[in-house]
Amino acid sequence: MCESAIRRYYIDEGLTEKEAEVRQLSAKDAFDAMMEGAALMLDFIGKVEYTYVTKSGNKVHGILDSPA
Repeated sequence: MCESAIRRYYIDEGLTEKEAEVRQLSAKDAFDAMMEGAALMLDFIGKVEYTYVTKSGNKVHGILDSPA
């Protein structure tokens, strides 16, 4: 995850540099927590393969696995 890109996104949305930095740190913490939860889930159920379709109709195909 590119932290400067996240910060730049928030600045482009009109936040100050300090506000953007706080949001960036919060986003990183949230992403880390989500990945920890995903790894724990995958330890129990194994590999997950999925296709996500965005509102615009684009497709994202993903495979999640937690190697031992």
